[in-house]
Amino acid sequence: MSREAQGEASKWTALVTVALGYFAVQLAMTSVPPMLPTVAQLFDADISQASWAMTAYFLTVTGCMLMSGRLGDVVGYTHVFAWGMVVYTLATLACGLAQSMTQVIVLRGVQGIGGALVFSNSLAIVTDAFPVSQRGRAVGALVMVSSLGAMLGTLLGTLSVQYATWRWTFYLVLPFGIVGTLLAFGLARRKAFRPGPGRAQGRGFDVVGGALLFVMLSALSLGLGHLHGGEKSFAAGWLYHLTLLTLSFYCLIAFLLTERQLANPLVPLQHFRNHVFSSAVLSNGVLHMTMLGIFFLTPFFMERGLQLSTAHVAILLTSQQFYNVLTSYLGGWLHDKTRARWIRPMGMSLICFGFFALSLTAPVLTFTTYMLIAVPIGLGMGTFMSVNNTVIMGAVPANLRGFASGMLETTRQGGHMFAVPLVSVIMASVAGGGLTAQTDPVLYIRGFQAACTVVGCIALIALACAFIPERATKGPAPEMPHAGLAAQQR
Repeated sequence: MSREAQGEASKWTALVTVALGYFAVQLAMTSVPPMLPTVAQLFDADISQASWAMTAYFLTVTGCMLMSGRLGDVVGYTHVFAWGMVVYTLATLACGLAQSMTQVIVLRGVQGIGGALVFSNSLAIVTDAFPVSQRGRAVGALVMVSSLGAMLGTLLGTLSVQYATWRWTFYLVLPFGIVGTLLAFGLARRKAFRPGPGRAQGRGFDVVGGALLFVMLSALSLGLGHLHGGEKSFAAGWLYHLTLLTLSFYCLIAFLLTERQLANPLVPLQHFRNHVFSSAVLSNGVLHMTMLGIFFLTPFFMERGLQLSTAHVAILLTSQQFYNVLTSYLGGWLHDKTRARWIRPMGMSLICFGFFALSLTAPVLTFTTYMLIAVPIGLGMGTFMSVNNTVIMGAVPANLRGFASGMLETTRQGGHMFAVPLVSVIMASVAGGGLTAQTDPVLYIRGFQAACTVVGCIALIALACAFIPERATKGPAPEMPHAGLAAQQR
């Protein structure tokens, strides 16, 4: 086989391997919420205890994301990805065999570690494998697979509980995990995907920075939740919230001071001077915070505000994910073909339009109207994510793509972490207190309207960032192709 043919085969093998791993992790992650009420009842756990099955996952996946990406920069993206698949697959099997709620929570935390190892190195592998002219489509394919996994995961969790047992929620993911693991180790053995000469030489791993970052993100995440006794409000648990948020702040200060003094820091702060990279990363966090905020409120708005059924909610949210799947690859293809600056602003404009349309029509909104408004939101999300992710990965040197991939995933999970507290506070402030099943439906509608207005205004930040041209004239972000694949293609 010629070198050109080997290079062509290598890049498609990389995409298929990473896409399968991405799909498996996303599938297992989104299939858990539908089965939690059943698991809580089986193990005699209350809602707050059951919620830890989600909290534990997001704590570890967010706290380990940047460390996993930087580890890939040091030892090789494919090696970290492959071992991440091992951890995730074994943890998934163990979750299916769990005999108590405590075991489920602990094993979900282990799943989060595996998820961080996989997510943080996925985009780095694909970016290395594909030339600039095809990178948008490759990243778009990953976004499409991620959206497809999220859509099918919800369906998997629901059907497993209804027709089999909650354990099959995890067991049905195992074939994807096993095949993905085998492909990942096969990819890691390929010469083209081994770390380039000198990549790992002279690079120490920033353990102190990693520990500070993990404690900071964990304290912040816990501080935004109401894991304290008494009323579920910030006023009732002020000591709990203040302690954790203060700890998070001081860890952030210590982390920044530590990173400035190290030769090989976990987060190379100088790269944030590159306006392309920093603005795209900020846009990514804003996008996921605003989108998840609306996703979280939609079931409450439709079921308690509009008095619609759970089936209506499932149809709406699944349809929006479907639009996302349709446009993800198209957005990357347009970016590759045209390099047009209008693609990102157009995608984010559609999302902002959808948020403000929901706000303006909330008092008279119907299921049909919401379905129509969901179209531009879903189309804009798929288009924007593909191109913005491509911009982030292309804005740093090749030897820091693990850092870029980890930063992308950290801001995504961080956006998710902030979303629920943000919209919950808005809803509660409009309603004048806690929202229950007995609350007047009008208050749910008003709260949803206020949340959509605030979220739409926040999304304008991402829209403004999207207008920054893809290629900066300054900043330490030259395009550096992967040494192994470049040699093959030559």
